[in-house]
This record gives sequence, structure tokens and C-alpha cells, in this order.
Amino acid sequence: MFTPFINNNLSFIKDYFSLLLDNKEKNFPQSIILYGEDTFAQYMLALNLAKILNCLDNRSMSCNCLNCNWIKENSHPAVITVSKLDFKPDDDSSKTVISVKQTQEIKNQLSTTSEYHRVFILCDAEIKTPNETEKEQINKFKKNNFSLPYEDNESSQYWIPKGITRKIFQEESANSMLKCIEEPPPRTTFIFLTKDKSDLIETIISRSQSFYVPSKHVENNDVEIIAKELKYYPEIDRLEINNITNNLLTNAEMLNITPEELIIKFQQFIKNTALANANTPTNVAKMIDDIKILNETQSQLRSYIKPELALENAIYKIYKNWEN
Repeated sequence: MFTPFINNNLSFIKDYFSLLLDNKEKNFPQSIILYGEDTFAQYMLALNLAKILNCLDNRSMSCNCLNCNWIKENSHPAVITVSKLDFKPDDDSSKTVISVKQTQEIKNQLSTTSEYHRVFILCDAEIKTPNETEKEQINKFKKNNFSLPYEDNESSQYWIPKGITRKIFQEESANSMLKCIEEPPPRTTFIFLTKDKSDLIETIISRSQSFYVPSKHVENNDVEIIAKELKYYPEIDRLEINNITNNLLTNAEMLNITPEELIIKFQQFIKNTALANANTPTNVAKMIDDIKILNETQSQLRSYIKPELALENAIYKIYKNWEN
């Protein structure tokens, strides 16, 4: 039913959706938010769910029915990726946002009946030459038998999924979709891909089921810059929070590491610590909370909050998480 990657790395989410998909008495959610650092994994999961919902045969991963093949090739007429680059009406000249014209086109499609389970996947995206990390993710994506919306092997240009943000999916466009999300036609699901739920307006969050998708892709194992300042993590001296913040940002600047990259290293440091404490589930659960706190920090940085304020606030929240 699910790809090898999802079976091996997203077992909790796989088990939840497997039970839901097997229970014919329950309707599939009309709106889902997938959040976390690995947007490739979120996009794969979204396509995998669309494939199961539209399969004409046995819903196996190897199924080659018409619908499954269409979805694997990213060409199904009712499984639609919506981004600032994709699903643009002919009269839509916008290039930096998901526009109201796009959401109106979604509503137009939903005004007609369909034999399929329609799935709209909303995200940000860019077409670029992938870096080494992205190349690995693209290869993983292909090994799990899915295709990206755009691939040009000759020019090495590929469509790269990114988490949706309020800058890309602005309030006017988001609000124009609320009725569709709240009362969609039967067999319709919206899936939002984002790094943090707060990147979506509250009214969409309240109408959706949210799932944290942990990242299994290690972008950089070198977390020494974090370990040096947080050598006693999860213990943090409240009086040292300001010094820890300043030292982290100063050292990052010296090493030409952006604040965003610093937060990714911070998260990897916590993940490494969680793996080392796998036999203490209570601690691991708190460490997952710490990772979520840093997801919020990434969102704040994208909203142009000063790195000093965003990072100090995150470290204070982590301190409070472990205070008792």
C-alpha cells in the first residue's frame, strides 16, 4: 500500500492512514496538514495517499492500474499540485504567490462531478539545479516510483517542493478556499505541505487534521557548533541563555552558517540526542517537542524576526520544556 520509504520511516502515520483507509464506515479527511522539515517526504506521502484513494485494483505499491500509473507519473487529472509555479490559469501572470485565480480554478473544478477522489496538494516550489542534499532526495523519490512535476535531466533542472508559507499563500487566497475546505464535494481532499502549522492561517488549521512528518534525511551531521554550547542538554542554565544565543550566532557567522542552517543543525543535534536516549520514551517525547519549537523558530526567521530574538526565545522555551 505504501512506499518502502514510508513503511520504514513513517510507521505511525502509515498505521494511522492504513486503519482509516481500511475502515469504509469513516470518511477520509477533507483537509490534511503535513508539517516538518522534509517536504520531499511530505510530497511523497501526499502522492501515496492519492494513489491509494484512486487505485482501481488491490492498492498495492506495485499496482499498475491506470490511476496508479497516472499518479506515479504525476499526470493524474484529479491529483493536482498547486504552487506558485503549478496549476496556473492562462490569465494568471502571478509568479510569487498562490493566487486567488488559482483558488477560483479549484472551485471551478469542484463545481463539476468527478469519478475520482480529487486530491489538491498545496505547497511552495522552485525549479532549480539541485544541491547534493536535494539530489539525494530526488533519487529517493524516484526509487519509490514517483515522478516530480518537472524534470529535465539534460539541463539538470528539477521541480523542488518547499513548505508553503503565508507569504506564498496569502490571506486573501487562503480565505477564498475556506468554503471548499469546510464543505467539499464527496471524495475530495486538500493536503497542505509546510514546515510549521503556523505558516497557515488559523481558520485552515482548525479545519484540518495535522500530522508531524519527522525528517529522516540528515542534511549535515556536523553539529559540533551546537554541542559546544549545549554540552549538558537537556539541562540549560537559565542565566546562560543570552550568552548561549550570542555564542551560537557569532560562531555561525564565523563559519559562514546562516541562522536558518544553524537551526537545522540545532534540530539535528536534538535528533542525535533523542536516538541516544531511545530507551527513555518520556525524554524522547520532550525532545520531539523541542524540535517543534525550532520549527516555529524557522517560521519566525522567514517572517523576518531578528535571529537573536528568535533563537533566544527558542532556547528559553526549550529550557521551560525541561524545567519540571
